[in-house]
Amino acid sequence: MKKKIVVAIVALAVIGGIWYLASRPATVAVCRVETKDLNRRLVVMGRVTPQATINVATTFPGRVKEVTAQENETVAKGSLLIALDEKELQANLKVAEAAVMQARANLEKIGGTEARVAEESLNDAKNKLSDAQKNFERDKQLFDKQALSQSELQRSELAVKTAKSQFDIAATRERSIAKGGNDYNLAKASLEQAMASRDLARQRLVDARIYASFDATVLSRTVEPGAVAQPGQTLMVIAAAKECYLAADVEERNLGMVFEGQHALVSTESFPDRRFDATVYQIARTVDPQRGTVRVKLSVAEKPDYLRADMTVSIDLDVEKIASALLVPAAAIVGEGKEQAVLVLHDGRVEKRPVIAAEKENGKVRIVEGVNPGDLVVIPGDKNPPVEGTKATPAEQGGC
Repeated sequence: MKKKIVVAIVALAVIGGIWYLASRPATVAVCRVETKDLNRRLVVMGRVTPQATINVATTFPGRVKEVTAQENETVAKGSLLIALDEKELQANLKVAEAAVMQARANLEKIGGTEARVAEESLNDAKNKLSDAQKNFERDKQLFDKQALSQSELQRSELAVKTAKSQFDIAATRERSIAKGGNDYNLAKASLEQAMASRDLARQRLVDARIYASFDATVLSRTVEPGAVAQPGQTLMVIAAAKECYLAADVEERNLGMVFEGQHALVSTESFPDRRFDATVYQIARTVDPQRGTVRVKLSVAEKPDYLRADMTVSIDLDVEKIASALLVPAAAIVGEGKEQAVLVLHDGRVEKRPVIAAEKENGKVRIVEGVNPGDLVVIPGDKNPPVEGTKATPAEQGGC
């Protein structure tokens, strides 16, 4: 009898233990809803573009004598890049200078000696015309008095006509040689043309040596010493070494998140751990209809030494500052889209709350609506996730 009582007591103890274990609240992993000031960001890809890229060329043909800059070399402003052979150019300058001297001498001759001769010839012709006219008047009076024959009067009249013709020729010559006259203007134009040819020859001699107009990096070199350079032929391509901007194509749907003066942090694929500042300074007024993007340009205040032209960059734009944002671990979100929710431990029971989630960053999701600061959100496990409405004991996790 005693043995039966003991067995019964043990059975009751086992049943009680099982009932206790079954009815004891489950322990669930929880994290508190965190509040934090955030910067909402937009990340786009772009490229490094020099502020100035120049195709180095010559405006006249010439043989290349020297090429001093190599590809990928950085050269200072004023450095010699390419030199053409100057022998023919120097000879052309001497010929042009001689032509100027000849044209100037001709103009001085016309305006000096020839002008004086023409003036004297005009005065002489004028005097002869005056004498011929006086003689004709005298002879006419004698003819009227029948003291002179008809043939003698005709000779006197012919002398007047001859003197008048010589006077007209002398006057025309004097006007042509005088300043503003045809001969003078023609000689002056010849001098101006000769001077222009001389100045061009001088300029070509100067342009035979091509210098860097700014601190630059040589992107490409397509000519070697001994080659004949033709006008307009690209001999070298250089880009600004210190100044550059970033160009990015932002999707049209994100255009409202970009504005002039906007700050950005930039990194490159080659050096992802090195970040530098940039600022949006230009937003294109048109949309690329093929790609549905808008070209955005950013200035770089201090260009890092490792930046190269056409290098790919990641541009992290500051879009919006959000004060006291509510953050939960991404693992706490259950469901998708409009069905997203979190499990919250409230008054010792698991409660399911629909939420409106925003962007995700660094393993956390910003919640716009559905939770409050300090709420305990459940981190569902892979096995036996808690059921809504059940009792649970919180096991607050570190590193949430």
